[in-house]
Amino acid sequence: MDIKKIAILIPCYNESKTIRKVVESYRQVLPEADIYVYDNNSIDGTDEIARQAGANVRYEYRQGKGNVIRSMFRDIDADCYLMTDGDNTYPAGDSMEMCRLVLEKGVDMVIGDRLSSNYFEENKRPFHVLEHIENDTKELAVWTTKLKENSKLLIYVPAFQTLFSSMDKKVGHFRRYTQKELKRKTTEAGLQIVKQAQYADSLGFFVSLLYKWIGSDKGNINPNTLIFYDRFLFPISRVCDVFFRNIFGKNVFIVVEK
Repeated sequence: MDIKKIAILIPCYNESKTIRKVVESYRQVLPEADIYVYDNNSIDGTDEIARQAGANVRYEYRQGKGNVIRSMFRDIDADCYLMTDGDNTYPAGDSMEMCRLVLEKGVDMVIGDRLSSNYFEENKRPFHVLEHIENDTKELAVWTTKLKENSKLLIYVPAFQTLFSSMDKKVGHFRRYTQKELKRKTTEAGLQIVKQAQYADSLGFFVSLLYKWIGSDKGNINPNTLIFYDRFLFPISRVCDVFFRNIFGKNVFIVVEK
């Protein structure tokens, strides 16, 4: 493959457990590519591990993946960009073919699919994609077949359809959930409940409701508002969750197993 320049872009926030493997696997498959890890205020040493693994480490101090992505494409000049996550859920094996389609076949964009590969083996984090899937019941059944026996799954999704706003539409949400609905859909998919569904971020419920009433009709949010909430209000919200976790919250989660 006649390569001018390939840039592998990896936005990261607290990926210390997996970033070394990610960098090394992409370096093995595409040794001629430049690998850039953009650290977004990690506190677990992600940046140093990535640097030791051979990545070019840069920093984006404005919190949020959107800010990171804008900086990456603004700063890095390349003929082909390959963006992946730092949690080792996108296999590197297909990356050469993806780049070839762009560089040799004139394809503008190639999109990978992690759910049909090793996502369920590698990813130990909460799933927060269910609200983006139109037929969530069917998708849960697929997840069930992918899980190994006795594997546990934490599903963390937005709560209460009454909070559905322009922001949900902007990010591609189809719905928000209740405890009862999440319990029903997971059990119908053949999953056993390990920890009953609970609500989270009780203060966020009221903030989201306020946003629905007076917020932007385009779904925009002031980044400084998010930073203020995360730093000062969310810790208070976690304390409140002890009292209100079975009543209301901005999000709802459940732990299940196969």
